[in-house]
Amino acid sequence: MIRALINSQVFISVHFDNLFPKTLRADGHLDFSTCTVPAYLKDHMVVYDVGAGKKPYASPELKRRMNLKVIGLDIDGGELARAPEGSYDETVVADISDFRGNGDGDLLICQVVLEHVEDNDKAFKAMASILKPSGIALMLVPCRHALYAKLNIMLPEELKKKILFSIYPYFSYHSGFRSYYDKCSPEEFREMAADNGFEVLEVNKYFLSGYFRFFFPLHFLLRLWKVVRYFLNSDTATEVFSCVLRKK
Repeated sequence: MIRALINSQVFISVHFDNLFPKTLRADGHLDFSTCTVPAYLKDHMVVYDVGAGKKPYASPELKRRMNLKVIGLDIDGGELARAPEGSYDETVVADISDFRGNGDGDLLICQVVLEHVEDNDKAFKAMASILKPSGIALMLVPCRHALYAKLNIMLPEELKKKILFSIYPYFSYHSGFRSYYDKCSPEEFREMAADNGFEVLEVNKYFLSGYFRFFFPLHFLLRLWKVVRYFLNSDTATEVFSCVLRKK
């Protein structure tokens, strides 16, 4: 009964979101994986997939077809071991904020990871050390200004997991890691990029979140408030953003 009610609320919320202009209903996760990464992923690249663990961006088939060398870097060796066989050519178990690379990477992909890092200044230094000159870093990051991010920081760890997984059970497969949202905003990422020798090629902001779709009245009010914030300051209205950076 409760599951059917939640599903009906999500159904209504999704259809309500479709009434908004594309700018306000674009899915950042989908756009990153289907548009941003493919635009920069080229044959014969050395690719570092940071924090992907058991879910690397490139499937073994894609890796073979494009002749990629893919290096998985994750703080959890167990997560790396659960990736499909053939996903990684090498694996590195390390905290990205403590790692130092040897400047051999053509492309770095970091998808929904940096909100879990306590010190993103150190993470940017590490990413700069991984890439060759003119190497590209692609990042997708939940924004610290979003309501879900604020709740994530405020609520006790076990309580928020219990709430999240009871509403969206499938989140338990890939969520639940502690989040800090250190400097996770478009304006602060631009500053860290400049401080660490990166040129900013793109910053894409997305204004849609599905966390509160389980209760349409709340989702409805938050979406209307999002429209107001969007016209006042698009940075603070951002739910998730992507950055494309080039190492100088």
